[in-house]
Amino acid sequence: MSATGSTEARIFGHRSGGFSLLELLVAMAIAAALVGVAMLAAGGGIGERRGEQEMQRLSALMQLVCDRALIEGRVLGFALSSRHFQPYELAVDGWRPMVGEAAYRSAALPERWELRLGLEGAMLKLPDSLPLEPQLLCLPDGQSTPFRLALYGPDGQGLWRLRGDGSHRRRVLEDLSS
Repeated sequence: MSATGSTEARIFGHRSGGFSLLELLVAMAIAAALVGVAMLAAGGGIGERRGEQEMQRLSALMQLVCDRALIEGRVLGFALSSRHFQPYELAVDGWRPMVGEAAYRSAALPERWELRLGLEGAMLKLPDSLPLEPQLLCLPDGQSTPFRLALYGPDGQGLWRLRGDGSHRRRVLEDLSS
């Protein structure tokens, strides 16, 4: 045995201070499980984040299309259904979906999510399929249709609202869940 007593500590299972790696891993696993349970109990915010992402994607697409209308000097628009949105262009034979570039393809919301459109102060129930003509227009002079677009989650609660005041550069995204 040495003068410090370390051999005796090893033989009888005594340790010097501190935690073993196994003890630290067990403590971290318990803490992670508790955090997970707390997030599930509080809703976790997953739907809210996904809703925000969807509305940001729609806002960015609207900006892209309205900028294109301004640059190209022509009228473009958006057709909306309860779960889909699609940029439209005005052709010689009428309105048609913008296709060709991936950015302009129709996009769908997750199952059981719903868009609702507000025009001229009234909230409208959108159809289940895309209409033949757009409800929102982007004009070549930089103006656009004033609107309110609300996103509702699977539980029927409003999550996010996107508002446009008629100037294609001014859109406001609002959190409705808080």
